[in-house]
Amino acid sequence: MKIAYVCHARFPTEKAYGLQIAQVCQAMGRLGHDVTLLAPTVRNTIHDDAFTYYGVERCFTVEHLEHVDLTSWDWFPGFWRMPITGLLFRSTMYRRLRALQPDIVYLRNWQLLPKDRDLLSKTILELHTVPRLPTARLLRRFAQCKKIVCLTAAMQQELLQLGVPQNLLTVEHDGVDTSAYQNPAPFTTWKFPADRPVIGYVGSLLTQNTLEKGIPELIHAIAVLKERGLKPHCCIVGGPRSAQTLYMNMATTLGLTPQECAFYERLHPSLVPGFLRACRVLAYPAPASQHPYYIRYTSPLKLFEYCAADRSIACADLPPLRDVVNERSVTLCKPGDAASLADAISAALNEDLAAKSAERLRIANEHDWQERMKRVLK
Repeated sequence: MKIAYVCHARFPTEKAYGLQIAQVCQAMGRLGHDVTLLAPTVRNTIHDDAFTYYGVERCFTVEHLEHVDLTSWDWFPGFWRMPITGLLFRSTMYRRLRALQPDIVYLRNWQLLPKDRDLLSKTILELHTVPRLPTARLLRRFAQCKKIVCLTAAMQQELLQLGVPQNLLTVEHDGVDTSAYQNPAPFTTWKFPADRPVIGYVGSLLTQNTLEKGIPELIHAIAVLKERGLKPHCCIVGGPRSAQTLYMNMATTLGLTPQECAFYERLHPSLVPGFLRACRVLAYPAPASQHPYYIRYTSPLKLFEYCAADRSIACADLPPLRDVVNERSVTLCKPGDAASLADAISAALNEDLAAKSAERLRIANEHDWQERMKRVLK
């Protein structure tokens, strides 16, 4: 099929959504589809192309549509830059879609739903959040889509309660490129202490720009383990740099040295499998929060990468994650509780790696990007 995937924001980007988009397009290209990714032309500090930046195959096309980019006009009122730039992009996008005449329009932002009924009937909408106050008009447009992909079961239930027809909805979590984990190259970028088990975390330190990802809980958990006489080496990889600096200061205040808690900036995706395999335990922490992201919408890429790496996992017990993992695959802990996370890390350090291996690999294989996109497009 001819598929047009529309990205609504800066691409490539250091944020997780960019990697997810690149992986989805790669998966559809590997399946033999003719995939064109349409993205806005906006100011970007990343100068590599998407294929180099994300380490994905050149099996799809990326088009940056020409339009006026108000984000580069420093003199223009900041509040209006993104909304007006978005309107200009949408106008250009609709013209390009009509020229491309794709069999499928793939969106991950409901605000880009086309008004053209023919295009709308070809649209697969992958939702990562549900609109807070959806209008009746928007819900009618949802009902006209070809398919709506929900990232979690809780999101599907929310849409059902809003009256979206059940036959349109399917649940597909994020995924992982399992082929990258078959024989990853040994990780040599950093040297780890030989006498300490490595606790790893890879991913953004914040989500949606301001929401915590549980890094304070992880740092405090390492401090708890130190008090108990254990000597792990916690390696936290990710940005933004402002958050990293804040957390480094937190670790120092708690008396943790770089031997005990080290911070590194973004790894190239091609190096992530080797890094994860070099760790003894992989941590997925989370704060105690009732924010919709934690209780309904989160489906993190890193959890599937952790499973593909086949290492012991200490994981916060968040409701959406129960769609995917349980005690047979990970060691669960209470969100927002550093002592509980420390207990989970300690238990994971002591468990036989093989004990949960089969279940972890089953999860990874089931959520391989190509298997996921086969199900979405069938």
